[in-house]
Amino acid sequence: MVIELKDIADSDIPIINRWLALEHVMRRWGKVTFEDLSAQGLGNAIIVCDGLPVGYIQWQHPSRSELDTAGLYDIPTETVDIDILIGEIPMLRRGIGHCAVRCLIERINHQFSTSIVYMACAAIDNSASIKMFEKAGFKQDRVFDDAPDGGLHVLLLYRL
Repeated sequence: MVIELKDIADSDIPIINRWLALEHVMRRWGKVTFEDLSAQGLGNAIIVCDGLPVGYIQWQHPSRSELDTAGLYDIPTETVDIDILIGEIPMLRRGIGHCAVRCLIERINHQFSTSIVYMACAAIDNSASIKMFEKAGFKQDRVFDDAPDGGLHVLLLYRL
């Protein structure tokens, strides 16, 4: 299985919007479109498995306001916050997510030589996402209340 991150082309947008409309994605991401997501963040990519698009990954720096509202006062704003979805249902729970996260981390590490904190948040009841980030090297740091959505685990990975 070969996992790659591909720059998003206009032809990918309908695929991403189809994924975002799926029940298993909407449960975690809410009712959003690619156009809503593309305005925020540092970057995004299509996750490709063996040549086929299977998911979406984005990364951004959280604002001080977002971090403080969540009670994450000690997390620096230079942190790279990662969001990921696997849209193709037959490709869920196949190890694609952690490979895609590792690909992204390698890409960012090659671009920057400074210390980097990577962060991901996962709903308390989303054990698959928590395990995926742990497999990618993240450690559970704490739980915070993301009203009205409920408790989220904060997972961190430090590159020193």
